[in-house]
Amino acid sequence: VSDALVELVDITPTLLEAAGIVIPWTVQGKSLLPILEGRADPSRHKSHVVCEFHDAIGAGRDHSHGTMVFDGRHKSVIYHGHPMGEIFDHDRDPGEFDNLWHDVALRAERLQFHLDAMAATTSAGPPRSANY
Repeated sequence: VSDALVELVDITPTLLEAAGIVIPWTVQGKSLLPILEGRADPSRHKSHVVCEFHDAIGAGRDHSHGTMVFDGRHKSVIYHGHPMGEIFDHDRDPGEFDNLWHDVALRAERLQFHLDAMAATTSAGPPRSANY
């Protein structure tokens, strides 16, 4: 059992490394094998995780999109195109009962972190095959 921040995208590089296959640079995620084998500190695996989800608000009725970033302490959720959001401090509120979204200073800090996290984890995509 570990508190390491991991994502589903970490499974592919983990399986490739376990099979002795070189992980292509285009593969997203980070291998968990060093953690599983006790060669790496789980607390240093990732600084944050990102999760995107569709129909985030209306259960399929409004086609909303949400993005969550969690850094081990703060969980922030942005509902794109909607004024509402969520921020939880897991150190003080692990059950997520106290939404801190209305704390303007904290929201500004977390939105900047959210933007930086998305910029660091979003790929520009594969090289273009044609100029169109």
